[in-house]
Amino acid sequence: MLTTMMAAGLCSLATGHDPIAWQSKRFRMISLLDRLETLAQPLRQAWPLMDGELHQTGPFMAYPIGRPRTLVLLTPVKFESPAVTINTIERDRHGGLRLRLAGPDEGDWIEWHPHKRHPTSFTGGLGDSHLLQRFLPMTRGWYLVRYEN
Repeated sequence: MLTTMMAAGLCSLATGHDPIAWQSKRFRMISLLDRLETLAQPLRQAWPLMDGELHQTGPFMAYPIGRPRTLVLLTPVKFESPAVTINTIERDRHGGLRLRLAGPDEGDWIEWHPHKRHPTSFTGGLGDSHLLQRFLPMTRGWYLVRYEN
């Protein structure tokens, strides 16, 4: 009976690991929200219309040319504690911002959406499709999001 209980415990841990890791990542990202607001606020007020450089992001390339909605950061934004790197910022037609994570968090996004909006599938400014898999709300319109590419 002890062996069966241990096997059941290991199976439940194995199947429950991803949701636990996902919630853990959410809590880690919540600790960044004040710094992310400092990065996002100027972009919400004045989205760049061409390649350039901003104090908050450093140099970037803006795509598509003429009506950019994607900023590819030439020097990724790095936060030390917790260790998080952002390499791309997308803007949606409603003013929402999607910050693509890089490094160990590659494939996940931190997003801000205006009131009563939430993450949805989208096609990026480089023509790349992102099919929504799941998201977790954080606070103040911020979400942790995962897409299927």
